[in-house]
Amino acid sequence: MSYIYSGNNDDLGAINLAMKKREAELKAVIGRVCDVSESITITARQGAECGESVSSVLSQQNNETEQVSTAMNEMSSTVSDLANVVSNAAQVSQNGLQMSSQGQEIVQETILANNGLAEQLIEVEQAIERLTNGSKSIETVLSEINSIADQTNLLALMQPLKRQEREIKDVVLP
Repeated sequence: MSYIYSGNNDDLGAINLAMKKREAELKAVIGRVCDVSESITITARQGAECGESVSSVLSQQNNETEQVSTAMNEMSSTVSDLANVVSNAAQVSQNGLQMSSQGQEIVQETILANNGLAEQLIEVEQAIERLTNGSKSIETVLSEINSIADQTNLLALMQPLKRQEREIKDVVLP
């Protein structure tokens, strides 16, 4: 499987495949975190708008109805507290969204670093391949040199034999 994604069927290919899987998982997690953060922000804003609307209605009722002013004051205080809670929730949601954005930036930096590492691994692999090819070329040259040396040694060994053969012919066939 690593060969399909990296073109290698070795440890480097497996590492490259693992890094690609980790990258996809991180992207999926960040996408989900962003979706949840946006949903929380929208809900918090709607809650804040509802709280402000309720506060406004209660203030009008307080002015119009003197008979229930004590109850309305308590409700107004409660709604104010609720508005503060909702406002705090909106702020927390906003902070969560900012943290999610920061997390996404960190993941992007990590992905870039992983991509850089993958490129370096590819360069190392290419250097190893060039070194292997160079070694094969050296082996070929050494083989040729050994072949020439063997032929040279044979010629050197043949020289005395040919000389003796000529001397024998000269003695036998004067």
